[in-house]
Amino acid sequence: MGKVAHSDLTSGSAADMVDGMTSSRIPLATLRTPTDMLEAVPFLLGFKPADAIVAIVVLDAQVYLTARWDLGVTESPGGLDQVLERLVYDCDGQPLWDARYFLVGYGPRERVRPVLEAVRAGLGVVLDSVIVDRRRWWFVDDPVARPGQPIPRKGRVARAFGETRPVLASRDALVAGIAPPTGEREDTMLAALLAAFEVIPEEEPAAAGRMVLDIMADWSRGPVPDIDYLAVAVAMSLPLAREAVWRVTTRDFAVRHLAFWKAVLTRTPLAVRLPPLAVLGLNAWIAGDGALKNICLEEAERIDPDFSLVQLLLAVTGQGVHPDLWAEIRDGLLTPAGVAS
Repeated sequence: MGKVAHSDLTSGSAADMVDGMTSSRIPLATLRTPTDMLEAVPFLLGFKPADAIVAIVVLDAQVYLTARWDLGVTESPGGLDQVLERLVYDCDGQPLWDARYFLVGYGPRERVRPVLEAVRAGLGVVLDSVIVDRRRWWFVDDPVARPGQPIPRKGRVARAFGETRPVLASRDALVAGIAPPTGEREDTMLAALLAAFEVIPEEEPAAAGRMVLDIMADWSRGPVPDIDYLAVAVAMSLPLAREAVWRVTTRDFAVRHLAFWKAVLTRTPLAVRLPPLAVLGLNAWIAGDGALKNICLEEAERIDPDFSLVQLLLAVTGQGVHPDLWAEIRDGLLTPAGVAS
């Protein structure tokens, strides 16, 4: 990542995006202290941040969203203003008058402090601003000589999240979690892909959509064979098959099936990877997993920025559209002509 992010209401490549817009609706009562917030950040993002600024936006006594961006974003021309714009306005351009903010800067104190101070100065009510350097943390206004406090580990907040939000070691680990097959495994998946083309009724896309839903139902009950995952990947190239998935997709459905779509991606060779990659990206957005959505979008945009689902992901990211609006967007995808993006 480098310049300014799509989710900051700017244009550019997906590689410039802010990791975030993670929406969790966690009651604020669960997060009462700075250490609670610090403990929650990796769970909210899905990985442990480094050399980054994280903003937790609190609205109506809940965590409304969590956004992460590289330190370098605010150091680029115009970067700070555009980051602030994304944090203080909703997707309709209306000010978030009642929002409160918790800010965390990850990295060397001497570098993080001025960035964090600049972000704090541009926001309204900031609950706390803290710096995390290695395994210790400080309030941003602490004297330089003051020793840091230890980072909380496996406390009350971690127990509240339980196993519902696994935390990876880094963003790179999240990328690796959906990487395509390589080497001998790729050869095996290519053979299975050829067989998958035979079982997908491409001349009957509605039937292909029903097959996808059947495979997803089978997966919810136990493991399915590789050919089933690859049949789903092939079917996602058919708009009507995608439409069948959109019809049943709710936030809860998306959350429960993120692991399914990840399993599809780790088996899908590059030749047919774009549609399921974009489908996973949209499901990640619906589920409130902004980091996974951005990773999918970065790769999908490199493959084909004009693909309809990529354009949709760029739009919801660039405009900062909240996942709560998914039902409205879905209605627009379910056209009489069956042209689902």
